[in-house]
Amino acid sequence: MSVDWLEIVPWMLHDIRAQVRKTMTSAQFLERRLGKNADEEAMECLRSILASQSDLNNLSSRLALLADAERPSSGSTAAVPLTAALLGTRLQWEEVIHQAGGELIVDRGPACGVFEKIQVILKELMDNAVRFADTEQPLQVVIKAEQTDDSGVKVRVSDNGTGLDPMYIDRLFRPFQRFDARRSGFGLGLAISKAIIENAGGTIKVEPAQRGARFVLFLPVMQPAPHDGKVA
Repeated sequence: MSVDWLEIVPWMLHDIRAQVRKTMTSAQFLERRLGKNADEEAMECLRSILASQSDLNNLSSRLALLADAERPSSGSTAAVPLTAALLGTRLQWEEVIHQAGGELIVDRGPACGVFEKIQVILKELMDNAVRFADTEQPLQVVIKAEQTDDSGVKVRVSDNGTGLDPMYIDRLFRPFQRFDARRSGFGLGLAISKAIIENAGGTIKVEPAQRGARFVLFLPVMQPAPHDGKVA
């Protein structure tokens, strides 16, 4: 019997989260009960348990996001001005990159509407750029956008990080692909991005780059909802 994984994910995640809560509650109780009487080895074991449960909780959240991205769209995709999405990304990440000694350059972008979840994809790409930064030079991330015609827009996200090994390109957008065990993460960000953008009628691909990584998003132009002047 064939089972649609999208149907079982909510139940699976519910059970995982329930077990995580039980284990974390027990570990926190032991941490409080032992207090200063615990030796360092016991405390290190407890800290390891709590960290592992936190990772499981984060993994379940990422899987929920992937399942939601994979679920077919109802056809009522919300739209936002591209300029607002790019500005939001700059405001969210500029300080993070500056504190690390790097630079973020973001185009204003053309005056057109795109699907709202582009902000999720830009967050995933920015997170990858920061995690895969080259330690031998300051990080630089450049986001450029241009309207290709009346119905489409291209957004290019480039960085000067450690780059992508060509041998892994075919597997890049599959779930749980981790090509550097030294880096944190579950290998789900690009799979989530691909599912989101394809569900909205767009595409994401990798372009060759002399250094670092370069991702290109092709998005359909959409009409943002008119602003009624009310403040939420």
